[in-house]
Amino acid sequence: MKKILFLLCLLGAVCMQAQNLTVKGVVSDDMDVLPGVTIVIAGTDKGTVTDIDGKYSIDVPKGSKLIFSYVGYRSQTVTANQSRLDIRLSVDAIQLEEAVVVGYAKQKKATLTGAVSSVSSETLTKRNVASLSTALQGAMPGVTIQQTSGQPGADGSTIRVRGIGSINSNQDPLVLVDGIETDINQVDPNTVESISVLKDAASASIYGSRASNGVILITTKRGKEGKVTTTYSGYVTIQRPTNMPEPVAAWEYLQAELNSWDNAGMTVTETQRAQQLKLIEEQRTLRPDNWNRYDTNWKEETISDYSLMHNHNVTVSGGSENLSFFGSGSYMYQDGLIPNDNYDRTNLRLNADAKILPWAKLGLETNLRQSNLSNPGMGSPKSIINQALYMLPTISAAKELDGNWGYGKNGLNPTAMANDSGEKRTTSTEALVNGTLTLTPIKGLDIIGQYSRRQVTNRGRSLITPYTTSLKGQVLGNYPAQDGLTESWNQTIRNYYRAQASYERTIKEHYAKLLVGFQAEDSEYTSFSGGKKGFDLGQNYLDNGDGSTATSSGGANSWAMMSWYARLNYNYKQRYLLEINGRYDGSSRFTPDNRWGFFPSVSAGWVISQENFMEKANDIVDILKLRVSYGLLGNQNIGNYPYASTINPGYGYYLGDNKELTPGVAQIALSNADITWEKSKQFDLGMDLSMWNGLLTVTADYYILNSATL
Repeated sequence: MKKILFLLCLLGAVCMQAQNLTVKGVVSDDMDVLPGVTIVIAGTDKGTVTDIDGKYSIDVPKGSKLIFSYVGYRSQTVTANQSRLDIRLSVDAIQLEEAVVVGYAKQKKATLTGAVSSVSSETLTKRNVASLSTALQGAMPGVTIQQTSGQPGADGSTIRVRGIGSINSNQDPLVLVDGIETDINQVDPNTVESISVLKDAASASIYGSRASNGVILITTKRGKEGKVTTTYSGYVTIQRPTNMPEPVAAWEYLQAELNSWDNAGMTVTETQRAQQLKLIEEQRTLRPDNWNRYDTNWKEETISDYSLMHNHNVTVSGGSENLSFFGSGSYMYQDGLIPNDNYDRTNLRLNADAKILPWAKLGLETNLRQSNLSNPGMGSPKSIINQALYMLPTISAAKELDGNWGYGKNGLNPTAMANDSGEKRTTSTEALVNGTLTLTPIKGLDIIGQYSRRQVTNRGRSLITPYTTSLKGQVLGNYPAQDGLTESWNQTIRNYYRAQASYERTIKEHYAKLLVGFQAEDSEYTSFSGGKKGFDLGQNYLDNGDGSTATSSGGANSWAMMSWYARLNYNYKQRYLLEINGRYDGSSRFTPDNRWGFFPSVSAGWVISQENFMEKANDIVDILKLRVSYGLLGNQNIGNYPYASTINPGYGYYLGDNKELTPGVAQIALSNADITWEKSKQFDLGMDLSMWNGLLTVTADYYILNSATL
């Protein structure tokens, strides 16, 4: 009997052992393995998480259900009927795992604790505008884009991130393209992969002394593994003014003039009134002959009803596992509303990535740009248009019967200025080389070295040629009285150096990443110009002309910065989030005692939707996250060396008993040895909500920004 019981017990144990199963595998998405994925046996609280390599191992009853879940991915339930289960999770529709570019790195949307807005290339390329800044209008909350001019080459918008961030200086945000400071309006939108805007201290403090007005990070496109593909995109746009005043006829103007005299209570004699009424009747019933009567529509004579803009872009991309590239060439032309007012820009870019070792990758970005801006010699397009809109219709003809330009207002004729006053030409060229070496000697460790050189050269030519004016057949002279030519040249060269290391690790449900780096940059600016007047035979070159009118000028300045920065990210179960940033900046613009500044920030987040009590709402709420941050930002763009006195030549002094005039110099600005960074303290409380797979998203922030020079 005892033997039978023993055999039954042994058989039961074997059966129980046979029903248990050890399941192992790797969890990944379409790009890489996923560390920190939660794996739970359905109906129990037993589970595990994947390690940094995405691997897992769990003992389960055979035939039970395993639930794989990860923030930003669709949960997947699998039956455990074999010992090896490799799982591939799909990104949720709201793409919370999408990487967002932040300072010196990328972070997942789900674990961001700072106020960051982003926009993709698809949004930008749908907008057929000349400037990238204008393409951002209405695309991101907290970012105000205001276009104040439609002039070709000068129609870029003013960008303000959360209002005005400076009380003493430049209020424009810092714009970085692949980590290099660049003019946003010179970037070809076709090459942009994504744009992120860092709005609060938590996200921007890692840029320290240049971040008080916000930071815009632009990432350009890279080549991908696969066959070589070539694409063309282009558009042709007709641009028209949206709201222009319509000039009145001459008789209407004369009638309004008479009414204004009466409304103002001015004394108008019967003779004056009769003369004015006669002029009104003649202008109303008789056609203008540009001799006795003028009825000039200056707007029609000077301004076009529309202008043409077209853009063409060709991209070539592709590569293999070890070498990939992205090349882009684009040409943009934009015409203005008045003659001799146009702008064109050519951009060439090549981004290449090479895997030189299994643990070493080299990235290279090269960018060449040239733009040409043409304007009339006298005035600006804006001033010429304003004059054409408000010039009196009775003053003269735009062009007289004798073929000369009308006298206008004391010789100032907007139509003549647009067509025949000379030219202003500015050619700007830019050459950028940016190289980055990334080493990954062990899993989770990235070591980066970067160097770039950006050279921007501008050459200008401003030529004024007088035009002949007449009135009723009588030549009244040339306007302006003197010709003139000025040629100018300036160049800025900036070098940028960066060394950075980061290490990330996932231990069970804890994730941490530490990033530290060193950055240095220097800038050197040089300029000169020369001018002359009195040219002969129409030969408008500086080796001609009146030598006694020759002028020249020139200048140079330079500055440098050195910085250390660090960031610590931590999260537990991707539910409780913490981030600490700090940057230590030194600038040559200040005295040694005030040269260095420290800019820290701390932020935290709580992903409420990850809590157990939110399980019943998972079908409705994709993510609900609260954020809070506090930090210090700076602004060093308050001029070069404001601590030093400014002394200028060109001043004379009467010295000696004979009071002889002696050339000398004078101090024109007071020094302030105590001047230092402009700093701003920022507090932010925010909420991110997404529902129904991204059908409804809400981002709300309450912030306080205090600026002061400390």
